[in-house]
Amino acid sequence: FFLFGVGHMLDTHQLAGAYDVDAKTSAAVVKAIQATSADSAKVMFAYVMASRVEGAVWVALGISAFVAVLVPSHRAATCFVFFMACSLAAAVHAQHVGLLGEVPEFVVKHEANMMLLALDGVAAALSLLSFVLLSINGTAKNKVA
Repeated sequence: FFLFGVGHMLDTHQLAGAYDVDAKTSAAVVKAIQATSADSAKVMFAYVMASRVEGAVWVALGISAFVAVLVPSHRAATCFVFFMACSLAAAVHAQHVGLLGEVPEFVVKHEANMMLLALDGVAAALSLLSFVLLSINGTAKNKVA
């Protein structure tokens, strides 16, 4: 999560690689759209900014996972946060492949959409399982003490 987040936080154009568009082409497209009008520049900034903020969130998740390795008492809560983040990301991808109603008009059909849904879904399931197991283990320790 940390490397993924840092990668697109620092260079948003790398994200287009998931859809078979190299970073140089992505940058050229953004520049061309921004040049059409002041409003286009603002729209592109909003999308690029949101992408960079998403990168920052994934970096924060990666840092929290590292902290949870060092501080065992934080592990269950960290797993729950990962479960929520991955579940919400999976829900967005589910909408992009048409599992939650009509596919939005801006979605590009590509096999990466299903791959992202599967990866986020598996990550959410593993995070939930980890949360439950850590919570059960913590409850058992508290009862013995």
